[in-house]
Amino acid sequence: MIKQRFLSLGAGVQSSTLALMIEKGQVPMVKAGIFADTGAEPAAVYKWFDWLKTQVSYPMYKVKIGDLYWHTLWFLNNMPLIDDGLSMPFFTKENTKLGVGMMRRRCTYNYKILPVTMKIRNLLGVKKHKKINKKTNERGIDLLLGISYDELLRMKQNKNKYFNNIYPLVDLKMSRQNCIDWMKKNYNKTPPRSSCIFCPYHSNKEWFRIKENKNDWDKLIKFDRGLRDNKDWWGHGKRDTRNKNNLYLHRSCKPLEEIDFKNTNDNQSNFVESCEEGYCGI
Repeated sequence: MIKQRFLSLGAGVQSSTLALMIEKGQVPMVKAGIFADTGAEPAAVYKWFDWLKTQVSYPMYKVKIGDLYWHTLWFLNNMPLIDDGLSMPFFTKENTKLGVGMMRRRCTYNYKILPVTMKIRNLLGVKKHKKINKKTNERGIDLLLGISYDELLRMKQNKNKYFNNIYPLVDLKMSRQNCIDWMKKNYNKTPPRSSCIFCPYHSNKEWFRIKENKNDWDKLIKFDRGLRDNKDWWGHGKRDTRNKNNLYLHRSCKPLEEIDFKNTNDNQSNFVESCEEGYCGI
């Protein structure tokens, strides 16, 4: 059986480089590229994706299972308690005696992995609730990921038995900087950094970079405030006070608008080590 090959596209530096290397024949062709949109990327990423898909001859799809931004605020406003419904790894200091804690993360699976998998099933003609054709061998579907040589810790085997994660940039020993250099040489462009604007794994440097874009920063601050206020976003009455936990995007457990990112210790979690599935930030 001929293996099916797909590109999981983050529309950032590494995966954009990989997408264009495929087009130039430097990496074997894929059936399609798939960009999972969380609804929370910086504006520059969406603009870049629109340009990128005009540069390749193979199909490139944008898929979206929901808007992580509004889904999170809706959940906080409508659910009586914080439980498995929240998928983001917020920092919390509910019990000050225990110090700062961090919630479980499922946003990568729910908003990145799942929609990409669903789209591949669709492209292969697999009907809803049906298994992939028995003729498809285990690891018979290659999924190309834009993990670079300096991110070896993010390389993982796919948990879906039919999928085989492939890392062409690692095989070529290309670092993130190598990708930037390749893009400048071949297209005279530099891709934007791809990651949700409100990802708790951002470093202070990244928070400061987002702050320089007023539209992204205003959207981010609205979200950050929404984690802790009792605003009635959908007219369902005042939010249950049991759900008014101390949730924050920054490890300092302070509102982002109160933080001086240049003079605050940068002890945020390492994004490379924290993104276990390797779908984000590429």
